[in-house]
Amino acid sequence: MSFVGMIDWLTLMIDASLLADDARNKCLQNVDRVQRINPATGEVRWETVCRESIRSDSHHVTVQFGSTLTIQGSPARIHSSNNVFGSLDIQECALDMIHFVAVHFQIFIPKNLNLWRCSKIDVTQNFDLGSLEQVKQAIDGYKLVKVGRQRVSTEDTTAMWGKGSSLHMGKIYAKGVHARKMASQNSAHYSDIELKKADKLLRMEYSIRRLMIRRIRETTGLEWYQFTPEFLLELHRDYFSKFISDVEVVDMDNVLNLLLENVGKGEGMIPTEGQARAAYDCFIRCRMNGIKVAKETYTKRSWHRHIHNLRTVGLGEADMQPINVVPLRRRQIVLDKPVSCWDDIQLVARA
Repeated sequence: MSFVGMIDWLTLMIDASLLADDARNKCLQNVDRVQRINPATGEVRWETVCRESIRSDSHHVTVQFGSTLTIQGSPARIHSSNNVFGSLDIQECALDMIHFVAVHFQIFIPKNLNLWRCSKIDVTQNFDLGSLEQVKQAIDGYKLVKVGRQRVSTEDTTAMWGKGSSLHMGKIYAKGVHARKMASQNSAHYSDIELKKADKLLRMEYSIRRLMIRRIRETTGLEWYQFTPEFLLELHRDYFSKFISDVEVVDMDNVLNLLLENVGKGEGMIPTEGQARAAYDCFIRCRMNGIKVAKETYTKRSWHRHIHNLRTVGLGEADMQPINVVPLRRRQIVLDKPVSCWDDIQLVARA
C-alpha cells in the first residue's frame, strides 16, 4: 500500500557515553565552544559546545555535542536539493541522518535505534490547490480557525497552532513562497519549473513533540522508531480533520495562473509578465465594478491590450461580469489527494 507524505524533520539524541572515546574527541575537535572565564583569575567557570551546521550544496543537518549527541534536520535534504518530497519510513530517515553525520566526522556512531531518543517528528503532506492565489485564500481562511485550546499564530502566508507546545503543533503554509525564500538564500535549490509547481502547493505539517511521543509510548507501547507510515499519517489526519473541511476558496478559474503560464514569445502568447498581471488587475476591476466602469479607468490602448490578453487565455465577456450579476463559484477544499511527486503537479492551463 502506498502512503503519500513525508517526514520533514527529525530531532535525534544519543547519550555521549555510548560513543567511543575517539568519536567523542573528534566531535569536540570539530565544533566551536563557548566559555565563561573569570576576568580576575582566568578560571574557566563553564564551557559549552555550539551547534555545528553541516551544510553543502544539498545537505543541511545540525549537530550538537555535550552530554548527548543531538542530530536534527530534514531527512529529505540528505538525498535531495530541497525538501518538497521525501520518505515516511522513520527508520530509513533516522539511519540516513546518522550515517551522514558519521561520514562527515569520519567516526563510528551506533545505529541501533533503540539507543536513540527522539523529541520531534514533523509529518508533512502537500496539496495542489491549482494556484498560489487559491493557496493564499485557503490560508487566510484557516487563520480564523481555532484548534481546541491551542493558540493561533499567523504570518503572511502561514497559519500555526500550538507554537512552542511540547505536545504537538500544526502548521499550514504556502510552499511556493517558502521555496522561493530558501532558493534566494541559497539554502535549497529548485529549477524554474519546480518553483512554478511549488506555487500551487498548500503544505500541511503536523509536528509531534516529546510529550506526545512519550504519551504514545505509555499508551500503546510503541517506541518512536516503530511508528509506521500509516500510523504517522493517522496522527496527521486526526489533527487536521477537525477543521480541514471548514474552509472554502473562490474558484477564479486560476485566471492569474492562466495568464502567467501564457507569457512568452510567439503568436497567441502574452509578451511579458507585467502585461499578464495588468490583465489580471483589469479582470478583477471588471468583476468588482462591471465592464463599463472598469473601462473608464484605462486609456483606449491599455483597455484593448488587457482584453486581448484575457481573451488569449479563453476568457470572454461573460467571465468578466460583476460579482453581483454572476456570483463567483466557491468550492470546498477537499484534501484527500495529496501529491506524491513533482509529476503529480501539472502546469497545463485549464480549458
